Amino acid sequence: MGVFIPVDSYMLILEEVGRWKIVGMKKLFKTLNLNQSYSFFCRQIRKLELEGYLRSIPGPRRRKFLTLTERGGKITPYNAQFEESDAELNHDLITSNVIYELNKFETLGEGHVLHDTDFFEVEPDGLIYINRDGLKGSLAVEIELTQKAKPRIVSKFSAYKRANCFNYCLYIFNKEPVFNTYKRQLENMNEEVRGKILLMCVTSMTVSSFQYLGMPVYFRGEFQAFEEIFSNSKD
Repeated sequence: MGVFIPVDSYMLILEEVGRWKIVGMKKLFKTLNLNQSYSFFCRQIRKLELEGYLRSIPGPRRRKFLTLTERGGKITPYNAQFEESDAELNHDLITSNVIYELNKFETLGEGHVLHDTDFFEVEPDGLIYINRDGLKGSLAVEIELTQKAKPRIVSKFSAYKRANCFNYCLYIFNKEPVFNTYKRQLENMNEEVRGKILLMCVTSMTVSSFQYLGMPVYFRGEFQAFEEIFSNSKD
C-alpha cells in the first residue's frame, strides 16, 4: 500500500475545515461545492480521519463536526485544533456560523475564524474583509457569550484602538445584559476607541442561526441598522 498524500479535493477539504476551525459535515460539503456526490465526499472524510488529518466530534441530532488534527494543521494555512470542551464547542460553532453568514453580505467577504494570531496585535475570534463603496478594510469579529471582567473589557477595547491590523471590531452578543455592560464601558472610553468598536446583540444567535439583517448596531454613540452601516451607498 502506497503512502497517502492529501492532494486535490482532499487538500481543499482540509483547508476549508481549517478556515472554520470546527464545521459541520453538511455545511462543509455545501461550502466546498465539489462536483461529486455526498456519499463520495463522506468516504473522503473517513479517509482523512483514518490517516490522522481530521477528527470528528459528535453533536446533537446525530450531527457530525470536523476539526483538524495536529497533523492536518501542519499542512494547511491554519493551525486550528479544537480543544474539546462543551463551552468551547458552542462558542466555536457559533463563531463559525456567524462568519459564514456575514460572508454573504454585499460588502463583506473572505472571512474566516482565527486560530494562530501571533501575527496580529490583538486576538479576535474571526476576521472578515470590507469593501464598501470601493473603500477596503478589515473587520475583527468578537463573539461574546459570557460576561468578562470590566478591566478585561477596557483592556481589549484599548488594544483594538492601538491595533493597526484591524480597521474596526464588531462585538456580537446573545444576551442583552452582557451587551449593556460592554456598551456602558464603551461610552466611558475616548472618541478614538468609540470610532473602532461596534456592538450588536442578536439574542437568537445559535450554532445554526444568525439573523443579523435589520438588527441595531451601536456605533459612535448611536444605534443604526446593520445595513445602514455596512451597505454600499445608494445613488
